[in-house]
Amino acid sequence: MPDALLHSFDLFDTCITRMHAYPRDVFYDLGLRLAPASASEAARQRFARRFQRARIRAEKVANWLARREGREHADIEGIYRHLRWFMRTGRPIAEMVQAELALEEESLYPIDETVESIRRLRAAGHRILFISDMYIPARLLGPLLQRLGVMAPGDGLYVSCDLGCAKHSGRLFQHVLKAEGIAAADLVHTGDNPHADIGMAQAHGIQTVHFTPAHLTEREAMI
Repeated sequence: MPDALLHSFDLFDTCITRMHAYPRDVFYDLGLRLAPASASEAARQRFARRFQRARIRAEKVANWLARREGREHADIEGIYRHLRWFMRTGRPIAEMVQAELALEEESLYPIDETVESIRRLRAAGHRILFISDMYIPARLLGPLLQRLGVMAPGDGLYVSCDLGCAKHSGRLFQHVLKAEGIAAADLVHTGDNPHADIGMAQAHGIQTVHFTPAHLTEREAMI
């Protein structure tokens, strides 16, 4: 890994990954949890499929509206505010948000190879940053990452939904460099997305490490 003053890491499929293959699978299982307790199994499954579709659509609408307001990413509360356009669950927004976060935490586990690299870098005195295009704000994501043993006190966490800018456009990297008060040459970014983590970081003069071991194999993706 290249040497630098600071090292930043993407989160999903770089530092952590899910037991669920795709986010849509999380939304289906969440629908099962939120289905009326008195419903039959068939009714629960129908509810879960409807919830899955509504959750996906709500995120798309929330992000579209955020972009109209000059922000590149909606947060999870905004997504659930728009879910009622597609489905009425009878549950408060805060309850659904907490249910999703609880399910995410159950599904997530750290990627040992990356976490060990981070520990070595910390021990050598390097500052660690986490940079994510994500709808879970830092105030909720940070404690979760600490419980998973990925993040430590003193590490930096930059999340697109908090800052209104994303890695995908490169603006989040610009924000990080300014906030940390460093030159691009002093940062190495590790991530899995060839555009957001590699292309856009390099476009801003940041050294990169492309990490792909957590990606599904072709056979796994077909299941």
